[in-house]
Amino acid sequence: MARRKTLDVVEFTAQINEVLAQSTCESGIRRGMMTALETVLHQTGNYRGFRYLVENEVPVGHAPGINTSPVDGQHLENFEARFANTDRTRVAYYA
Repeated sequence: MARRKTLDVVEFTAQINEVLAQSTCESGIRRGMMTALETVLHQTGNYRGFRYLVENEVPVGHAPGINTSPVDGQHLENFEARFANTDRTRVAYYA
């Protein structure tokens, strides 16, 4: 008979967030991690949303989740420019 184990959702979220930010693997792998984490968060009533990562939060040479202004660091007003050449798997979930 299988024993039930508990999962620390906050720690799991932190671990997945680290991989989503720092990994250099293909985006499909990160998409799978996002799906697994979102499933856990929704099933446990812990989903609080996410934010896109900016350029200085991802590995050098990799696309951020959102583009920001080089002047003030705010999100670009133009929606198309805000997400041009970005990677939608570069996110951080709120715990």
